[in-house]
Amino acid sequence: MKYSVLAFAVVVVAVVVLLVSWPPRLAVGSSSETFTHPPVALRDEAGKTVNPQDADAKPYSPRKTCGGCHPYDTITKAYHFQMGAEVMSDDWGAKNRNRPWIQSPGQNGGQHHMSYMWLAKKVNRTEAEVGLSTYQYAQTCAVCHPGGSIFENDRDGRRYDTRQAAEPEIASSLDGDYHKAAWDRSGVLEADCLMCHKPDYDHKARTTQVSAANYRWAATAGAGVGDVEGSVIAGQTPTLKYKPSNDSSDRITIVPKRPTDRNCLLCHGEAETKKRGHVWDGRNEDVHSGAGMTCISCHPSGIDHQIAKGRSNSVFVNDELDSDEVSCVSCHTEGRMGASRPKHEGIPPNHLKTIACVTCHVRDSNVTAVHTVDTTT
Repeated sequence: MKYSVLAFAVVVVAVVVLLVSWPPRLAVGSSSETFTHPPVALRDEAGKTVNPQDADAKPYSPRKTCGGCHPYDTITKAYHFQMGAEVMSDDWGAKNRNRPWIQSPGQNGGQHHMSYMWLAKKVNRTEAEVGLSTYQYAQTCAVCHPGGSIFENDRDGRRYDTRQAAEPEIASSLDGDYHKAAWDRSGVLEADCLMCHKPDYDHKARTTQVSAANYRWAATAGAGVGDVEGSVIAGQTPTLKYKPSNDSSDRITIVPKRPTDRNCLLCHGEAETKKRGHVWDGRNEDVHSGAGMTCISCHPSGIDHQIAKGRSNSVFVNDELDSDEVSCVSCHTEGRMGASRPKHEGIPPNHLKTIACVTCHVRDSNVTAVHTVDTTT
């Protein structure tokens, strides 16, 4: 009896520890970086294994392919997918920022200073109020969005293509998600896992499909496993021809990898150049990249995919997630990953408290940033 009670107590403690530490986060420089993912067979939206020899083979579905093992709905709650959509509402700006024209604190629902576009509110009184419906918004802004969230489900939580197929008249309404939309033909943009987890991901091919409103086909093109012809926006029904598989005649398998810098820069490279003039094409190499460190060395995440972020006085993206856990100071005062511990002898203490480390220690080779005007103030 005594041993049974002891065993039970051990189990309880283990469960408590697991719950407290969930979701797990990858430690910087952890051994998990060497993990090799087993090959995964692609599946379509019906959950059927894609057969490249099938003349009527459908585009592969990230939700069905990756979501079979991984918590897809949990992952897509992360800020890279939501970008403000989780709190978006027609009156969010009026209630929280005294700016009634915005609907969230993030990209989805905010005004885009590069293009002066904005996402339509859900409820509109006239066509002039609609601006860009979510369907139109996806054709431009989903290029640098991994999919899921606002590009998969409407603001009522229903999947676009399924709802419009059942309610075709909704395209004639002033609903900001469906005005002049063709979700029933284009499909939706599911969260494209390989956009980050395939080192040779073809972002240009995905962009071509997104711009053509071929949303259902975008992930297949980006993965480089098939060629797509036709355009929904041109009134056509896209056709897909899968490329021969290297390892099997009746299926296509891929091996997801840990994100590389190239994957991050598919979106962040151009954005950084536009917003701040920073270029990340090899001209800014420093001791960190020279030592083999990558973006995810300082920006790790757990299964929740809430990628670690720092603090910025000029960028406001999910500030509630700001953290000093991974920073210049956290590494160079603790000696993490073999980092040096500089003494800064001869430098006045007030300099170290006021001036950012990167002011002296990062060599910038910048270009002229895109001229923008803040239209939100």
